[in-house]
Amino acid sequence: MTWRDLTSEELATRPEARLGGALLWMVIVCSITFAVPVLSVAFAFVVLTTGGIHANPGNAFSWIDGPDRIGTVYMIPVLVVMAWSLVFVVMTLARARSTPVVASAGAVLWVVLRLGLGYFAQGPSIAVAERTTVIDALVRIWPYGVNVLAEIALVAAFCGYMAAGLRPNAYYRRRVPGP
Repeated sequence: MTWRDLTSEELATRPEARLGGALLWMVIVCSITFAVPVLSVAFAFVVLTTGGIHANPGNAFSWIDGPDRIGTVYMIPVLVVMAWSLVFVVMTLARARSTPVVASAGAVLWVVLRLGLGYFAQGPSIAVAERTTVIDALVRIWPYGVNVLAEIALVAAFCGYMAAGLRPNAYYRRRVPGP
């Protein structure tokens, strides 16, 4: 596909050159993906430092030790996706031309971490706990592997949209399909 640069008149009038559609929804979701964990931890920190866990009526903050329980299997990919979300939102609002490439690389990194830490790295510990082989352990957690395969498909679609989609090209690179 060949691309041509938008004219200054097209930049002002074409809806594709503005933040909207799926791109806007991605910015909203990424904002939530970053903000909710940060605000939750900050709120819990304030509550616990002012009254401690004993001032935790109804055990409302019982989730605080959850990240420690799930460990690196989930927390590293969660921290990566939070950082990726923040970078994506900032770069999108700044209209950085490199956003599609940076965002795609970050999404690929995230899914590689999910595959490596979330699936393959669990094999040895499960094998020891179940007294079996690593391959058998991976077979036992096959639904997680299918989950990661679905994430790979979603990341591939995201990368394709960011590389060849009309709105990302018009918004970030100020170009549209042309002769």
